[in-house]
Amino acid sequence: MNRLTKSFVHAAQGLGYTFAHEHNFRVHTVAAVLVIGLGSFVRVSAREWATLVLVMSLVLTLELINTAVEKLLDSVHPRLHAT
Repeated sequence: MNRLTKSFVHAAQGLGYTFAHEHNFRVHTVAAVLVIGLGSFVRVSAREWATLVLVMSLVLTLELINTAVEKLLDSVHPRLHAT
């Protein structure tokens, strides 16, 4: 397996982990799917689609970054959470 393929496999594993373990990522993913689904019934211009896709991508990307930072901080300074 070449390096490019391995990087895509690792990226897919990270997305799968985040989807399985992070509630907010699942909520935002479902919201994005609903927006795309509803957008097919409503007349949306190309510029509006581009804006929607950009915003949805940014939200999901920031959720992934948040998860990575949380995991990094948990490994640096582990503690018990009362939740």
